[in-house]
Amino acid sequence: SLDTGGDPLVRQTLSYSVSGTVATVQLDATAVSYTISGLAGSTSVDDISVAAENSAGSSSVAETVSASTSPSEAPTISSLADTATLAGEATSPQAFTVADFATEPSALTVRASSSNANLVPPSSVAIGGIGTLRFVVVTPVAGTTGSAVVTLSVTNEAGLAAAASFQVTVEEAW
Repeated sequence: SLDTGGDPLVRQTLSYSVSGTVATVQLDATAVSYTISGLAGSTSVDDISVAAENSAGSSSVAETVSASTSPSEAPTISSLADTATLAGEATSPQAFTVADFATEPSALTVRASSSNANLVPPSSVAIGGIGTLRFVVVTPVAGTTGSAVVTLSVTNEAGLAAAASFQVTVEEAW
């Protein structure tokens, strides 16, 4: 690797602090990407920087990132609007998003529960989508009316969860 002046790099140093503990790693001068791993359970990652030294002895900080992220935080799920439908008819698809610091979106698990399983059994709540963008469709039991609170829970690989709820009102079909 060369610095911006065209001089070959002879050393790169990656420094980061985790929960106040500083770690420094000497890297190959030709490294162009870096991965910091093994931070599971850490409370925060702060001040990540990469310094490079060229063959002329000059050094500079190539990149500094400050973050207050926590792999031990629960995932997030967006809010959902209350909805209404006729008995036995599906609701319109409703979009929502999920996200997590440490878990890829495709590995997040979304499950449904209902406050009124006679009207909206959890098995009648269809969840679809990929990545961070998901959708939900609720099909109430035919011949039943009333309301139910449907709760969607998203769980990450660490077992941490977040939830969002919305009300489904089911009216009689004429």
